[in-house]
Amino acid sequence: CHLICGIFGYRVMCDVLDSFNRRDLIYRIMANEGYLCPQHFLEGGRTTFTESPDWDGSGCHCMWGSPDAALFKIFGGITIDRRREVAVEIRPYFVEEVGFVHCKQLIEEGEVSVDWEYTNDGIVVDMNLPTKAIVSLPNTEQKVFDAGKYHFVLNK
Repeated sequence: CHLICGIFGYRVMCDVLDSFNRRDLIYRIMANEGYLCPQHFLEGGRTTFTESPDWDGSGCHCMWGSPDAALFKIFGGITIDRRREVAVEIRPYFVEEVGFVHCKQLIEEGEVSVDWEYTNDGIVVDMNLPTKAIVSLPNTEQKVFDAGKYHFVLNK
């Protein structure tokens, strides 16, 4: 789970793993520590990925944007695809070790937000949908929701 595929391979790796329903591997890669892992690029208080694993060059290298996108798409579950009739899809990946996610994205219709948290009652999910969205949550049927605010409590 070390990033030896290069910046161009890493750009598509998260999408490919997601298409094969291997979000567990994406999490392992994101959480892994050590040289050539996302955590390594953020050591020393950095908040963006550096160009080089040795922290040379750019201090905010956009070619490493895939980990950021994965946080929205995988853990927050927000995907926007304007080619589809219902462009917004919400399909969060819950990881108890992570504990919670607060994720929002501004789109033409307004702000899409997904917040989830592990609690004693289960996984609490709050969503704000500025337009229709396809929503997929564990142990529920995929469904199209109208614009609005939604609150769910899912069993662990």
